[in-house]
Amino acid sequence: EFRRVLFRSYLYAPEASQIASAMPSNGSIVKEGSDIIHLTSIDLEKDMLVAEKEREIAEWKVTASAFNSDLKNNLQSNTLSEKAILNNIELLKSAKKDLNSKAPFNGTYYELAPDLDQGDWLGKGAKLGVLVNNEKWSAEAYFPEEVMHRMRIGQYAKFFPETAGNEVMTLKINSIDPSPTKVIADQIFTSEKGGSVVAKIVGNKATTDKPYYKVTFAATEKPKKNNPIQRGHIVVYARPESVLSSLIRNTLVIYHRELSF
Repeated sequence: EFRRVLFRSYLYAPEASQIASAMPSNGSIVKEGSDIIHLTSIDLEKDMLVAEKEREIAEWKVTASAFNSDLKNNLQSNTLSEKAILNNIELLKSAKKDLNSKAPFNGTYYELAPDLDQGDWLGKGAKLGVLVNNEKWSAEAYFPEEVMHRMRIGQYAKFFPETAGNEVMTLKINSIDPSPTKVIADQIFTSEKGGSVVAKIVGNKATTDKPYYKVTFAATEKPKKNNPIQRGHIVVYARPESVLSSLIRNTLVIYHRELSF
C-alpha cells in the first residue's frame, strides 16, 4: 500500500547489553544523524579481548614459521586460522557499532519502555523506542532467514510494481526485526491473500513452515502517483558473496498508513 504515512524506525537492543547514557525524553524532537541510544555489552567486550589475543597468537605463528620447521609445516592451516580470526574480529566490531543508534531521519522519539533508565540491563531484542516522521514513506516486506546474513541497515533496494504505469521506487533498508517469526501478523503478505509468503491461515492466524524476518524500507523519494495500493517485487542490493550481486525476492510490499505501537 503506497500512501503518505507516519514513517517509523523502531529501536532495539541488538545484543544483551546495558544502557550507557540517558535516552531521549518521550516526545522529544531528534535530528537526523544525532545519537539516540548508546549501549554497552560486557560479553561483547570479553569476546573482543579474546579475539584480539587469538589474533596476536595467530600472527606470531605465521611470522615464526619462517624460522620454525614445525610451524612451517602448519603454515597453511595457521594462515587460514588467522584469516578466520580476523573475520571474527570484524564481525565483533560491527556488532559493537550496532550498539550505538543514530537517528536515520528528523523525527519525534517515543518511548516503548518508559521505566528504562541509564544503567539498566536489557535482553537481546528488547524494544526501546520508536522514531516517527510523517513526511516520509515506508514499506515492509518479509524475507526468509537464510538470506538475512547478507542484509544490513542502510542498503539500497528497488521496488518494481506489478501494475503497468506505476513507478519504480528507490528504497533503503531502515530497520530489521531482531528475531525471526513464523507468524505473519498481516495476512496480506501471505500467498492466499496475493502475497508471496507461503503460510497456512487458520482463523485469524497465519503461520509459516520456516522463519521470516520483517524488513522495513524507507522510500528515498515521494511517488508521483498517490495510488492507494501497489504490489510488486523488491530487489535488495545486498552484501556480495562474490562479485557485485543483488538479492532478489518475490515479496509483497505494503505501505502502512497508520502508526501503531
